[in-house]
Amino acid sequence: MPDYKSDLNTAIKQLYIVFLPYQSHVPADSWHSLSSYDALTQKPLTELTVADLTPLVCQLSKHADKSAMIRRYLPRMMELSIAQYHRWATGLERVFQAFKTADWHLWSETERDAVIVFFDALWAYHLTDVMPVGTLSSADTILESIGRVVPVDTYLNSWSQMTTKSATVHIASLIVYGKKQLEDVRHWLLHPHILNRIEAAFWDCQTDTHAAMFAKAAEYLRLEIIEPKTA
Repeated sequence: MPDYKSDLNTAIKQLYIVFLPYQSHVPADSWHSLSSYDALTQKPLTELTVADLTPLVCQLSKHADKSAMIRRYLPRMMELSIAQYHRWATGLERVFQAFKTADWHLWSETERDAVIVFFDALWAYHLTDVMPVGTLSSADTILESIGRVVPVDTYLNSWSQMTTKSATVHIASLIVYGKKQLEDVRHWLLHPHILNRIEAAFWDCQTDTHAAMFAKAAEYLRLEIIEPKTA
């Protein structure tokens, strides 16, 4: 089985290497009023916190050097999105929206490729190594965030091909607790193989909590798939 955690660590290291030249960027004077300015300019990049970086995300569109600034802090922002995706007060979606705010389509091919490799590694790691917790669909959050930058069809396709228990639990969590705001996601969930997968997982499940979630997910899909056809 692939080592997705190792792949993710490698992707993060590559972000730090690719965006290293931006560490010498001097913020424009307009940034001086930022509440976390001292932390952003005095702390080592690897020690910055979500609280330090949140004001940057919120104020990004107001500054002329937004593209250079986001690339200066991007490696740490993405690193904090792995385990602390739920801690961004702005929501992870807005953090990823910063790519478009900073005109990421104009970045070099090397920079864009490093970002995509990170997205791919984050997605694979999260589906296979991280179990959903409580009533938060973390897969929904991450997928919608990635969708702010690139189309999500390839990520849905890879999800279909991942047959691990955690990947299936994430599907059920998305169905029961996710916002499902992306049209591509809603269409994907209506594929018959998704219902088949959820039903099979229910019968194989040995955890009451997961079994209840699989049952709710299957009921939702039956209502969406079967009833419209028989109406």
